Amino acid sequence: MPIPMDITFEPLIPKMVPLYCEVGMQSYQEHYVQLWENGDPYPFYEENLTVKAVSEGLKNPKQFFYIIHSQKVPIGVLKLSLDVPFGKEVPLENILINKIYLLKAHTGKGLGNKCLLFAEQFAKDHHRKCIWLYTMKKGRAKQFYLKHGYIIFGESEVTFPGILEEEKEMWVMKKLP
Repeated sequence: MPIPMDITFEPLIPKMVPLYCEVGMQSYQEHYVQLWENGDPYPFYEENLTVKAVSEGLKNPKQFFYIIHSQKVPIGVLKLSLDVPFGKEVPLENILINKIYLLKAHTGKGLGNKCLLFAEQFAKDHHRKCIWLYTMKKGRAKQFYLKHGYIIFGESEVTFPGILEEEKEMWVMKKLP
């Protein structure tokens, strides 16, 4: 199924890394700051959303970064990775959805659905057998993924320093495209 025209996924190039980081940090702040001691997600940002971290990730041919646009306005970020191992439940030929972060003003409009369609098409285009992801045990994301055909097959936890103990637990979910 083609991605509707009102949303586009711009592959990240080096000169756009600061914008990716800015949009990623803003959307993360809007949705996840409550998970952190003193509301400070710095350890997560340092590993995932700094210019240095994203620039290093761009050098990895198995990582794919996108700025999500709606009507040419940046509204979120997406990161996909090829062939990330996870136990016996996930075949090596897989896509990990690392990040789908949308600015709060753009949530609840069906754009998350379009992000999943994009990831599923990406998996097909790259001949991958499985799409998988982590999602917080608390919150609504699990229901969103279940509605889209993902199943829970494992558990994990966030290991960054500074995450609140009661917020560490995560589900691991997958879907066969």
